Amino acid sequence: MVVDTLMFSCAAAVFCEGDLPSAAPRSLARAYAALLGLSMGMLVVSVWLSLRLQGRMAQYDMHRPRQLYVCGRAHRHFNSYFRCHCRHLEALSFGLFVVGTVACVASGGIYLSAAMYYNVGVPTAAWTFAAVTGLAIIVALVGLGPTALGGGDDHGADGVDPGGLAAEEREREAMAQRAADAAEAAEGGGAGQQDEYVAPPTAEAVHPPDAPLAGEQRHAAAAASP
Repeated sequence: MVVDTLMFSCAAAVFCEGDLPSAAPRSLARAYAALLGLSMGMLVVSVWLSLRLQGRMAQYDMHRPRQLYVCGRAHRHFNSYFRCHCRHLEALSFGLFVVGTVACVASGGIYLSAAMYYNVGVPTAAWTFAAVTGLAIIVALVGLGPTALGGGDDHGADGVDPGGLAAEEREREAMAQRAADAAEAAEGGGAGQQDEYVAPPTAEAVHPPDAPLAGEQRHAAAAASP
């Protein structure tokens, strides 16, 4: 979000200070206004999405791993929660940031090229600056295009995981999930054993108070015999 705010400040500076020369053609002025307006709009929305992303991330409660979220699932780890609830916001915010930055650089290039061409009177410098700016924009789009479209996803263009840190992270999550399931199963087994526990018989159950003892029975039998 800091970089988004910085680029919005750059677009605002171009908007405040970038007055095209009066001799510039109307088509150039229209292109300059369109690119500058697009830049400011995209960067504002990108900053807003970054704020939404931070708020969504703050909703995860690491102390309640079994809590059910709006998706109907419980996320035991933050990475799982981020992929389910935050990844699309991150991708959209980054894509709008790239578009806004490119539009800001293009509008700045138009302004400076027009100033060199009409105010300074050096067409060579104006065309050189415009060519270098256009080349930089093309390189940025080629380099950041897949990242902007994929939103920083750890899968390739064909949906195949290239491995590396992302694979190791998922393996650790799978191991932690299996350990948690084993702990839950152990807790369930212990509870079942406690339910099946039978208390030992008491002394009253073994020798009721009203029942005669074995010795008294023998004496009674001996006295009754002739």
